[in-house]
Amino acid sequence: MATIRELVARGDLHEYDPDLPPDELQERTFLASDRVKNWVAETLPGLTQDLDRQLTPEQEFTALMDIYCGGTVLEFPRDLHAMRPVGQGVWEFRTKDLRFFGWFPKKDVFVAVSAHTAKRVKDLGLYNGLVAEVVSFRDRLDLTEPKFVEGVDPNAVISNYAYSS
Repeated sequence: MATIRELVARGDLHEYDPDLPPDELQERTFLASDRVKNWVAETLPGLTQDLDRQLTPEQEFTALMDIYCGGTVLEFPRDLHAMRPVGQGVWEFRTKDLRFFGWFPKKDVFVAVSAHTAKRVKDLGLYNGLVAEVVSFRDRLDLTEPKFVEGVDPNAVISNYAYSS
């Protein structure tokens, strides 16, 4: 069985390197499957905004990574719009235009398995299939047990999470 670090070292998962200011340390980790890594590099730059008129989807992703990786207090419902559990230990990270599906193998470490536009996920009703995809990917990894943090409380998977009105 492998640790998360070993899976990254051998290329099974890829760590996102946020562009944080020099005086800011990375507090949380965003890991990606090959599929998500390629989607971010190849598809995301060409996407146009669907709902948010202020930011492009690529800018939304960068903002999401700055907030998440930087360790900023995440406030529901304001930040991340938010992240939410969708079943079987699978979580959805959301911006207005983007959806990332994955899981938390431990607190503050998110593994993204699939990425899509919000419109595509909603229009095609992909939620159940994406949950199954994440579970299948996670089950295939020779990751040391327990493979994921159980439960639906955001405080169990993310430090500095707050509910706001």
